Parts: sequence; C-alpha cells; structure tokens
Amino acid sequence: MKRQGELFLAQKPLIQAQEPKDNLLPYDGEVFYYGVFLSPEQQTELFGPLRKTIQWQQECVTLFGKTHHLSRQVAWFHHEQQPYHYANSIKLPQPNNQVIALIQHQVESLTGQTYNSCLANFYPDGTSGMGWHSDNEPVFAKAHSIASVSLGAQRSFQLKHKTSEEKVTIELASGSLLEMAGPTQQHWLHALPKRKRVYEPRINLTFRQFLTKPDKC
Repeated sequence: MKRQGELFLAQKPLIQAQEPKDNLLPYDGEVFYYGVFLSPEQQTELFGPLRKTIQWQQECVTLFGKTHHLSRQVAWFHHEQQPYHYANSIKLPQPNNQVIALIQHQVESLTGQTYNSCLANFYPDGTSGMGWHSDNEPVFAKAHSIASVSLGAQRSFQLKHKTSEEKVTIELASGSLLEMAGPTQQHWLHALPKRKRVYEPRINLTFRQFLTKPDKC
C-alpha cells in the first residue's frame, strides 16, 4: 500500500497558472484563480487522509448571548503552535499534519509566497457554508496572501466590495487553488453561499502568514 502522499509526490501537479493580468477583482484588491493543479488521483488520495487524520472541531457562533453549533468543522495548524483568536473564539493548534505540509509545499511553489499556518474547514454538504466576512484581523499582515485549496464538491465563492457592494463569483473546482492578496481583505468581503443541491462534502485549506506580533491598527 502506498504511503500517505506518495502518489502526490510521484506525480507532477496539473498546473493551470494564470498571469497577474488575470486579477479577478475590478479594483481594490487582487484575486488569482490558478485552476486545477491536482489530478483526480491526487485529490482522492489527499481527501481521505485529511478527513481521517485531522481532529475536526465543530464550529460555534455566539449571537445575542446564545451559542449556536454549526455543521461546518474546523481545525487550526501553526508551525510554532500559536493559537488563533477570532469571532469570539479560540482555535488551539493541532500537531503538524504531513498531508497538509505536502500540499503547502506545492502551493508555495505556485504563489511564490511562504505560509506558516493553515485553517482547515470541512463542509459536510451544500447546507453548510460561510457568511460574509474578511480576514483582516491584526494577526495577519495588511497585504497578506491567503491561498485557498479546494477538495471535494465544487462550490461557488463570492466576493463583495465593502463600499460599492459589487460582487464577483468564482466556481471553485476540486483540486483548485485560489489566492487572495494585496488590500483585498481591507476592501472586500467573501463568502461561501449555501447550496441545497450540493450533496457531496468539501475540504478547504487556507494557508496564511500568521504574525507572532500582530500589526497595529
């Protein structure tokens, strides 16, 4: 039996890289869609170990003093085991994951960026999504790069300008890579809308550059 990630390392990634001129945002930010860079075989080999080896935690939100449990599950990874505080909650880091490290290596070779952390999300089906938000916490540099890898069900990803409310929609295929960079988080919100007709699960890995000493606002 092949070791975890052996097929991933043995095959060259299927890269459909786009040039910087293909920025998908009309202004105030940079979003690049690299397309599918993992073969169907790689996607299958990676999805199973990620689903089984990650210690998924059910996401919760607190509204008007009441805590609501969401179907979405999350996991936080940081090279130096730093916790992540957001949305009135704290995510404790999990031990380094070999499969995530393999994917990160390929992502960094495509984006030309380096990342020291990863927020993983598991969506059981299309009834699970993510509302409008931006990743502009002080623990991330203002013009930081977020690299988002999708595995499993294809889902729509939306961005909305904070002032003009102009929207951009991108279909994220399984095995694809999307990068948000520049001042995107300062000017745009993003979301993963729920889709009742999507029955398959999805895993999303978002690689980030987490600051030990947060930027001053």
